[in-house]
Amino acid sequence: MKLVTESYLAQIDRWPKTGRHILAQFDDESIVVYQAYRPAIGHFAASHGYFGGEFSLNRMSWIKPNFLWMMYRSGWGTTAACSRVRYSETAPFV
Repeated sequence: MKLVTESYLAQIDRWPKTGRHILAQFDDESIVVYQAYRPAIGHFAASHGYFGGEFSLNRMSWIKPNFLWMMYRSGWGTTAACSRVRYSETAPFV
C-alpha cells in the first residue's frame, strides 16, 4: 500500500468531533500500524528487511494505527527507547 500523506490542517475538519474512533490508513487487504523501537533494532530492521539483532519476540511492543499518536507516545522521536518509528502493513482484525 502506498502511504498517503496530508497535512493535519487539511484533514482535521473530516475527523469525528465526538466519541471514540480509530483513525488509520487501510485498504481492503491491510491496515497500516506503527511501532517505535530503540535505534539498534530500527537500524537492523531497515538494513536487513527483517527484525533481528537485539529484537526479541519475548518483549511486548505496542502498535499504533495513527502516526501522530505514535509520535506523541514516543516523545516525538526523542525518547531513547522509542526513537525509531517504522510502519508495517498487517491483515485487518475481523
